[in-house]
Amino acid sequence: MKNLFKLLGIVALFFLAGPASTHTAKSQSLVISEIFVNPAGTDSCKEFVELVATKSINFANTPYSVIVCNNGTATVRGWKEGKAITYAFEITSGTVKQGDIVYVGGSCMKINGTKLRTINNMTTGGDGSIGQSNASGVFGNGGTSADGVAVFDLGLSKIDSTTAPIDALFYGSAFGTAINSAGAAGYQLPNNDLFAGGKLSSTSTLVADPGANYIVASGTFSTVSGKFSSKRTHTSTSTSATDGTSDIKFAGAKDTTQPTYVVSIANNDTTVLIESKIQLLFSEKIRLSAGASCDNNNIDTMFTLKETDASGASVSFDATISGNTITITPSALLKSNQKYYFAFNAAATSDSTGNKTKNNGSISFRTLTEQTQFKAGDLAFVAYRMNALTTDDEFAILTFVDILPGTRIQFTDAKFTTNSPEQCSGGLTWTAPAAGVASGSVIAIKNDLPSVNIGSLTGAKFGLSSGGDQVIVYTGTNASPKHITALSSNQWLTANTVCSGSTSMLPSSLTNATNAIQHALTKGASALNTANAVYTGSMKGSIAQLKALIHDTANWNGAPSGSAAQTWPTWTFPGSPSVTKAELINATTLRVIFSADMDKTTATDLANYTGIANLQTATMSNNAASIDTVTLSYSTPFTSGQSYSLLVTNVKDAEARKLFNPYTFKFTFNAEFAFATRFVVVKESAGQAILRINMKFPGTATVKLTPRFGPFSTALSADHTFTSSTVTFSSSTPFVDVTIPIFNDKVSEQDEYLNILMESPTGGVITGLPFFTVYIQDDDRAVIAPAKNIELNHIASFDPNPAVGSTTEIVVHDAKSQRLFMTSAIQDRMDIADFSDPKNIKLIKSIDMTPYGGITSVAVKNDVVAVASPNVNEQLDGQVVFFSTNGDYISKVTVGALPDMITFTPDGKKVLTANEGQPNLDYSVDPEGSISVIDISGGAANLTQAQVKTIDFKSWNAGEADLKAKGVRKLYAPSTMAQDFEPEYITVAADNSKAWVTLQENNAIAELNLSNSTVTDIWAMGTKNMNASGNGFDASDVSGSILIANWPVQSFYLPDGMANYSVNNKNYLITANEGDEKEYTPLNERTTVSAVTLDATKFPQGDMLKETHALGRFRITNTQGDTDGDGDYDALYSVGSRSFSIWDATSKSLVWDAGDQLEWITSKHPAVGRIFNADNEGIALKGRSRAKGPEPEGVTVAEINGRSFAFVALERTGGVMVYDVTNPTAPVFEDYQNTRSNTALTGDLGPEGIQYISNANSPTGKPYVIVANEISGTITVFEIINNTLVSAVETINTNQNILAYPNPATDHIFVKNVDFMTITNMVGKVVYQGQNQADGIKVDNLATGVYFIRDNYGRTCKFVVK
Repeated sequence: MKNLFKLLGIVALFFLAGPASTHTAKSQSLVISEIFVNPAGTDSCKEFVELVATKSINFANTPYSVIVCNNGTATVRGWKEGKAITYAFEITSGTVKQGDIVYVGGSCMKINGTKLRTINNMTTGGDGSIGQSNASGVFGNGGTSADGVAVFDLGLSKIDSTTAPIDALFYGSAFGTAINSAGAAGYQLPNNDLFAGGKLSSTSTLVADPGANYIVASGTFSTVSGKFSSKRTHTSTSTSATDGTSDIKFAGAKDTTQPTYVVSIANNDTTVLIESKIQLLFSEKIRLSAGASCDNNNIDTMFTLKETDASGASVSFDATISGNTITITPSALLKSNQKYYFAFNAAATSDSTGNKTKNNGSISFRTLTEQTQFKAGDLAFVAYRMNALTTDDEFAILTFVDILPGTRIQFTDAKFTTNSPEQCSGGLTWTAPAAGVASGSVIAIKNDLPSVNIGSLTGAKFGLSSGGDQVIVYTGTNASPKHITALSSNQWLTANTVCSGSTSMLPSSLTNATNAIQHALTKGASALNTANAVYTGSMKGSIAQLKALIHDTANWNGAPSGSAAQTWPTWTFPGSPSVTKAELINATTLRVIFSADMDKTTATDLANYTGIANLQTATMSNNAASIDTVTLSYSTPFTSGQSYSLLVTNVKDAEARKLFNPYTFKFTFNAEFAFATRFVVVKESAGQAILRINMKFPGTATVKLTPRFGPFSTALSADHTFTSSTVTFSSSTPFVDVTIPIFNDKVSEQDEYLNILMESPTGGVITGLPFFTVYIQDDDRAVIAPAKNIELNHIASFDPNPAVGSTTEIVVHDAKSQRLFMTSAIQDRMDIADFSDPKNIKLIKSIDMTPYGGITSVAVKNDVVAVASPNVNEQLDGQVVFFSTNGDYISKVTVGALPDMITFTPDGKKVLTANEGQPNLDYSVDPEGSISVIDISGGAANLTQAQVKTIDFKSWNAGEADLKAKGVRKLYAPSTMAQDFEPEYITVAADNSKAWVTLQENNAIAELNLSNSTVTDIWAMGTKNMNASGNGFDASDVSGSILIANWPVQSFYLPDGMANYSVNNKNYLITANEGDEKEYTPLNERTTVSAVTLDATKFPQGDMLKETHALGRFRITNTQGDTDGDGDYDALYSVGSRSFSIWDATSKSLVWDAGDQLEWITSKHPAVGRIFNADNEGIALKGRSRAKGPEPEGVTVAEINGRSFAFVALERTGGVMVYDVTNPTAPVFEDYQNTRSNTALTGDLGPEGIQYISNANSPTGKPYVIVANEISGTITVFEIINNTLVSAVETINTNQNILAYPNPATDHIFVKNVDFMTITNMVGKVVYQGQNQADGIKVDNLATGVYFIRDNYGRTCKFVVK
């Protein structure tokens, strides 16, 4: 708390303190002139001693003490004894000058003069703990043991038993026990006119016992010598004391000291409250210079109070005087943020000896900005910490009202008392920020290390005691506070006189549980004290409801001292209303939407909506307690092209809270053209597309539509007949539907898109993107029907370990043992199963690979199982662990970092591993990729590390520039090429001479010479032009339609699985082009088209590409594309070509690519089409269209009946594609089977590893394909059915089923295992009867529907005609 009086900062107004003095026991600066020790025989608190000052004294600088003794036996401690013997008064404030008469004694003395120190001795002990309270008084009444009084020019702390007073008086009929003869014991005496120093003795001066009378001293004090001219005389009198008079006279030099004063407001103070009074505190009692006493009627003319300056408007006031203080009270509150001028005519006053008051003076000051006028309860505590671990003292307070900028609030732990003033001073002053504070806000204040979340703090910090404390909140000063709320961690006292400590009274203007709170019994309290607590009740409701909830301690949780800090909630109390939105409805109407239920009177007051002329009505919606909307109607329409600004102010909510901030709605009135949607999808055969243009605020207007061709469109002029057209609007046409004629060219092609530009508006402006896309789905393209020379028949799905879970990624088959070996990498487990009955696979055993590090891949040959096992720290070297087919451990060797794929050479003499060598997450460790070759020709049991050769790529580091120039991707610049290469998959030539390795992320293939274990070549795979015919793809996951179209994207192949086969002694490679992205802390190449800046020259259609229905969400790599290094993208590159490819292993060139066939086939599949491009962890249609589509993962090649077939596993969509690749330049689609559900996330999910089992190696003599599904953890078993026709006539096996293919059929149906048949429709009508035909049964003349084949043996088969 600031001092009540501030030192005036100009020379004209100051307080002149008397010169400092060094006192001795002989310096009588304050002498005893009268005592009253036995008032009317009742004593009580009416006793006093009258003192006369012989010089000027400022007691704040030089404390004095008065001690009385009361019939006690003198002790060693003398005047400091206390208890019932002596009683002390300490004078620590006020001033006197020569001749001033002052009083010390009981608080109810019948004296109106200047009282320097009073104590209610009936209830309160003496100062400095000297003396105890006594209802019968503390001044001795004389008698046979004398009593006395002494004056010291020292504070009590500096007095001891040897200190002599500067004046003393003993009275009674005898000294009696007042004399202590024990050495140094007894009362010390002054050296003055009455005593010669030393100790009280029988020869010391003793004044007669006064009885119930006054003892009055008389004598003359010389101001020259500083002593009495002669010994003072004392008389007893029953005459009442006269205030301010004494029989002590002065002789010698005249008093020439002028009175001085201080003003309670400092010059240039800018923090004055509007309710402030101006006080002048004088150094001594003053009178009018003419000699008359100052009173409340004659002092007003001494002062001037005006606005601004001396020439400003006068301010009415009343001046009053009390003692040495004059108070100027303005007749009305001062104005906020107003400058004032105040002046005092000091020469009009003087002291009692005629010395005029020193210095006329004036000051200027400014009042605070307008302050919030709080009522009790407008603030409420919601949390506090008085002692919590690892956090500072803090409290949080909620405001129920808006707080004006600059408002000041006092927060203090100083107590409320019965003293005057009642509110003790001290604490922090909080000032609201320039923006003010909205109701509903919570202000959090740290009080011992002052800081605050809103506003600012000044003043003195204070700590909150864990043993109990309070925070009291008020505005104004402690002398005149307006209490708002108060918090006590313990019980409020009913009476209190102490400003410090752990307890306080509740301010009298507050009521506990209504606008203040005590937490003595709150949950978590200890010994009627809750050191920490937080409000946990509802933060919703009206102000009245919230006040009741917050002041109910049942809604608080407490915690004892020293406990962990409670977590305070995110405060969401309702606050001031606001405008959430304003919008233009039409040419004469605006709508204003408020955040709360509003007060109808202010919400419909036209004066609260300014800035736009001709406002006619304001109508409020009737939404009960919900948010309200006000519709503003204007009598004159807004003018097109003109800007307007609406200002909303002073509107209140239903609880009378006003808008905290005025709301401004600026708009330019224009009619607006916009496409109703961003795109439309139509079939080519529909003949037309309809697009709608909306006109907001319709009127007479036009807009032009223009078709745009490449690169904006893939549709050509031959695909439609739309030309530039002008669309006309009127005031009655809020929209126009425009027909876009589409030409059905009867040509099989990919889906196309036509982009139409809106331009050249009149009577309005175009809003939103000015173009529209028409997608044209081609319906002339034939479904790619499976040839069905062979087909897959699903006979089983097997989960190796459903109890603990499986993540089966790789499966291999051993013909000799008829066992399957499977990896579950997440579970670090290898499972072994019995495959002797493919329809009933059984788990034999599971091997925990954790002791070896883990498991990524498995291979089996010649009774040996080889397992790739990475290190627990994948950046360190891994192992290959060898087992028997019974699962018995044989041996292990060390290979490169992260072996991820393992395989045997066809002759079984070597084992190869692709060691990926992936970096850690932050790339601080990036091991080299490598290939390990293990010679097991001597048997797995005899293996040593000497039989292992790990081939690295160090020799290729020097050729980095050349590799990159040829198209090999280098992704992480700080790494070497050897580190950047990550071998993924290995396929070995049939003659065991060489192997090929996919370097997936590098988009390259490495060729390995197995005779000398060297990498002989690394060749880049290039990119697939997705903008070329036949290479379309479905690019968006949110367009809602399957649109296999061309887009300006180059796609890296980035294969995972790879196989090789030979045609006419020429080697070919088949790659499953999965695509993969690097996602590390310093290298995350994943981004989208909408997230990058497209070069405007290379991509003039950039805005269209960035739409979500186009390429906006399509994933691309950020490692390529900025070809000129200017920060924008000149080309777009994606990862994964959504296809499998055939490569000439000799020329290292692309022979054939599946183009868009995988997406086209799955999109038209009657079952899979429903989950087209779905993820393997979801069933959403097109879920993976933005990223790699069906994602071909694994591939294997098999020779069946002299023809080569490729089996390709689709990781995301699921299932296996079968192609006849006998002719590498023209593969034929044979079959597609998918065993996942299309309605739920069940079935076989996430195919990865795939293996062919020939009929020779099969337990049943039938060929199979087995697939490992990582997500479902299952193994899918397909039996391969050979449907290839060998002759027109064949032996019929009646134990086999009739087979009909293709099914559905369009023109012919081929029937196997039947000679004579009857075909009927659904109602039994015969549509064909006769012999089977080698060239098939013609069905193109049949109606679409379901048909049945029946032979002479009663067997049936169903097929569909489309």
